Amino acid sequence: MYQAYLEAIRKDMKDSGLGKFQPPASEQEILRLRTSSLAEFGTDIPDGYIAFLRITNGLLFGSVCIYASSSLTVDAGTYQYELPGFVESTLEWRSMHDPEDFLVFAESDMDIYTYNLVSGKYEVFDRGARDRLLATYHSFDGLITDALWTSLPPYLEANFPGSPPVQRPWPVD
Repeated sequence: MYQAYLEAIRKDMKDSGLGKFQPPASEQEILRLRTSSLAEFGTDIPDGYIAFLRITNGLLFGSVCIYASSSLTVDAGTYQYELPGFVESTLEWRSMHDPEDFLVFAESDMDIYTYNLVSGKYEVFDRGARDRLLATYHSFDGLITDALWTSLPPYLEANFPGSPPVQRPWPVD
């Protein structure tokens, strides 16, 4: 579902020269991430996230950051930026909230994209108020499609006619 958005973003980054599309995570990086997740959180990472990492090891585009297998510095040619890692970011988000029943895969300037370990659902929360649930998905694909759709500038949205594939109760700005 989200792969078409990734391809549009990859092309836009290449054409504009304003970013670098990350190569896939190696199997060794994925194994290290799985081991770290088990050690820190007592759970493995979802298969959907592994599939995403096999396409790109994290992504920073527009206002959305999807975490890499571990923190890394990206050299975009004319500048460098830090791409946060999954374990470090989840630990940071957990330190700001009481419950430790969630994993965090991505964030934007408005939202955080999580997996609820108790309910088994993927959830989007208001970044400033984690008790404000914005959307619920049954798959990682749905969650990341939401994140990618909300990051698309209008000129890329035009490549995907029809209603946005997000379940928000109000329009996403």
